Order: sequence, then C-alpha cells, then structure tokens
Amino acid sequence: MQRCYCSTRNKSKKSYFGISVDKEWHNFQNFAQWFNKQINVINQGFDLDKDLRVSGNKMYSKNTCSMVPVEINKMVRSMSGYKRSVPQGVKSAGKSYTAHIGMNGFVHYLGIYKTKEEASEVYRNKKQEYYKVMAEKYKNVLHREVYENLTSGRIE
Repeated sequence: MQRCYCSTRNKSKKSYFGISVDKEWHNFQNFAQWFNKQINVINQGFDLDKDLRVSGNKMYSKNTCSMVPVEINKMVRSMSGYKRSVPQGVKSAGKSYTAHIGMNGFVHYLGIYKTKEEASEVYRNKKQEYYKVMAEKYKNVLHREVYENLTSGRIE
C-alpha cells in the first residue's frame, strides 16, 4: 500500500508511479487469505512480486502477483533501468561501448563493442540466459507463469 499510495515514497521512487493495489486487497484480511495460500509463504527469502507474472503490470492483485525468491526479484530489479543515453548494461568507453551484467552479486564484463547497439545485444542475450538459469534453479517453487515468462524471454 505504501509503495502505491505514499506520496513521499512515490516522489523518490519513480518506478512506483502509476502503480495501484486491487480494491479487494485494501482489506488486509483478503490479502492475508491470498498470501497464506501461496506455496512459498513458509519459505524465508521470498518477496511479493507484481512484475513477473504479467509483463508491464501496474497493479498488485491476486491475479498478477506471486511470491518469488529474493535472488530472482533482485536480479530483475537490478537489470531494469530508466531511460538513459545508453541502453541498460552498456557504458560509453570513448568511441566504443562496453557491456556489463550483474550476476550472483558480481559485475561481469561482457566485452567492448563498436556500437551501443552491439553492446546492448550482448547484454540482452546474457540477461535472457541468466533468467533461464535462475528459472531452472527455482522451477519447483515459481508460479507457472513466472517460470514461463523467465524462460521464454518475455521479461525485459
């Protein structure tokens, strides 16, 4: 609720602009009932996520949310970004561009490229490969739609 409706937080976290909570979940008992039915509710290290079941989702609801491992939630969050002069995962290096990706808590160098488009393509491919590895690692505890989105490349 705070992520969606706290004006102070929304000013500092632009990624929460336009996000809402389904009216049904405004009643905590309704949310708690949904939450307690989740297979991962007893597992520590899981986050409530609204982005991985439905691409481009702007609402927290029983039809759009799932519990995901913190490792996956952090991975997706760290790989998303705001509009910049170069694509996410790309840095300007004089007249060329380098590609980097954060995986398993470390930044990995992916090479140097003539264009930002080439560097971005290498980054996107590596990111999709990493999503698939993480989906397989957690296959038995992910919501079916989350697993499918991670393995099919539907998550940007």
